[in-house]
Amino acid sequence: MTMTINANSSIAAKAIAKEYIARIALYETPGVGNKIAKALTEYYGAATTVFEQTTLSELAQFPQLRPTVAQAIRDRVAWEAAEAEWQHIKKQGICLLSKGLPGYPERLTHCPDAPFLLYYKGKAALNASKVIAVVGTRKPSEKGRRFCAQLMEELRPYQPLVVSGLAYGIDVTTHRRCLEVGLSTVGVVAHGLDHIYPTQHHQVAERMVQQGGLLSEFKSDTIVHTKHFPMRNRIIAAIADAVVVVETGRKGGSMITAHFANEYHRDVFAVPGGLADPLARGCNHLIKTHRACLLESAADLAYVLGWEACKHPAQQSLFEALEQSEVAVVQQLLKGEQPLELLVQHTAISSAELAPVLIELELKGIIRALPGKRFQLRR
Repeated sequence: MTMTINANSSIAAKAIAKEYIARIALYETPGVGNKIAKALTEYYGAATTVFEQTTLSELAQFPQLRPTVAQAIRDRVAWEAAEAEWQHIKKQGICLLSKGLPGYPERLTHCPDAPFLLYYKGKAALNASKVIAVVGTRKPSEKGRRFCAQLMEELRPYQPLVVSGLAYGIDVTTHRRCLEVGLSTVGVVAHGLDHIYPTQHHQVAERMVQQGGLLSEFKSDTIVHTKHFPMRNRIIAAIADAVVVVETGRKGGSMITAHFANEYHRDVFAVPGGLADPLARGCNHLIKTHRACLLESAADLAYVLGWEACKHPAQQSLFEALEQSEVAVVQQLLKGEQPLELLVQHTAISSAELAPVLIELELKGIIRALPGKRFQLRR
């Protein structure tokens, strides 16, 4: 019996490894890339199916797939390199995450340009109940650094996962302070995980792997390139519930991240500053144009994100204050984020009747609406 179980486990492990290799090979096939790799995998159900159970004529008819690209898939032009990459990341302790497979950040799945593949090295749960991102200028003032450090201290009771970009300035200040106060912190980088940029942050990165992690959509040996940073910024925005901007000009990576956060319907917070302060112009502009909430302390984050209730989760009065239909919805969302159709199914409440219930729960700060008609409890 034990031998049979072990044999079955070995077969399953090999099948899983083969699917990951197939996803790398599909993504790396010239002419495929992120969008087509996702479309093919979703249509056929698995990347291995694309390689093993489709004909050239079937692939050639797939929308946006040129005949030469279909032929390249059939010829498995990237398969050998994909196998080598798989073996390399296993030796490096790097996990491969892919949309639709276990471990992939749930918050990313609702973004149309979500990465097909992610490389992760670390221990933090990327699907933590509370995730915030902190970004800002690479040349902050001492006041900005102090605010950043104080904010992390204030966030400690809530224990969120804190995400940033491991860059100079506000990013690395955030990571270092998280390590000091015991918060998990993840750095999203614009290169492969087999090296660290900037090199001066190597020791910080090593500590982060033990108390957080490093995340990238770039394979091994990928060096830093300017076009990679906006790609990195969209992940920072999408993986979090909210983005905090601490000191920035009107242009730059922080403003790009805030823009992505607005596009993904994430909450954005900005730290205000003096009108004559060039490091405050971006934050002030975000606040003035209603693209960000003004942030003075962690209490502002907790209020908007509904975290206060989570500091004392065993409050019996919560259900006592709700209508029966509201209780039914909350009980379902206690199991995790759910789309509208599942809430209708499990609560036995029609979609027409459920709409005002969801609005009322959102106004009470108990739930939050996500893109794609999905809902989750505020943590």
